[in-house]
Amino acid sequence: MDRATFESGTKCPDTTPNHRGIYEDGGIWTGIPLWLLVGRIDDNITHTANAYNRDLADANAYTVQVISGDGFTIELNSSFVKLNQNIILANEFNGQALPDKYWPLRLTGSDLPKGQMARNVAEIRLVFNENVTVPVVEPDVPDFELTLVGATTEVMDKTLFLSGLSCSDHYKEWTDASGNVWKGIPVWLLVGRVDDDNTHGEGAFNRELAEAGYQVSFVASDGFHKELDSSLIAENDEILVAYLMNGEALTEKGPLRVVGEGLTSGQMVGMLQRIEIISPS
Repeated sequence: MDRATFESGTKCPDTTPNHRGIYEDGGIWTGIPLWLLVGRIDDNITHTANAYNRDLADANAYTVQVISGDGFTIELNSSFVKLNQNIILANEFNGQALPDKYWPLRLTGSDLPKGQMARNVAEIRLVFNENVTVPVVEPDVPDFELTLVGATTEVMDKTLFLSGLSCSDHYKEWTDASGNVWKGIPVWLLVGRVDDDNTHGEGAFNRELAEAGYQVSFVASDGFHKELDSSLIAENDEILVAYLMNGEALTEKGPLRVVGEGLTSGQMVGMLQRIEIISPS
């Protein structure tokens, strides 16, 4: 998590749950409650109201380690941290960035003794008990079909698309400027299924054709479309056909959407229904 993402989280006081934490000890420390940050990494749901896994916390399934830049470590019980607004990771003191003594973050709050108020925090780590299996929460993704058109045509249903994600080389993530984590399959892998008669496996994506140049058209269910050059998508793992954002199915412009590094909002075609290779005439 970079500085911009952290700071954006502290400026969401009107959301549920409250992202802003405040502790006063003669001065005013502000930041994010520790439990909200834990909720980003305790299972595969990274954001939204259901991100924090209460069952794991209640079961004391893990220990929360807060680690300073010099390696100094504070350990807190998961049930103690659970939904606790009085333990925060502060990034400001009296409305200003932290002094060098505490920079960049300080663990503080009214529920902590002074000896547990770590400064110069660089890492939060969850150490799970040996007998704990971290759950994978499967989001409810609606049915869909994605048509791929090129030298051949293929219609991928939800089952086939999701089966592709079981391959570690096919499953990718991209984080946008607001800190949202998108998950899906790189466009170039899908194009490689229909750019020639080699549909899968090593060499399925035809590099020579991509280098020669063609357009890839992304068509939404309402007919809206945008085109990208083959040179942009070629073996680019940061332009995806996404089916999840922050671990949740896409409720807006879903169930599939093109997203990725370097794309404008207009190029991030939602309600994606068709990908077509348009060869030069």
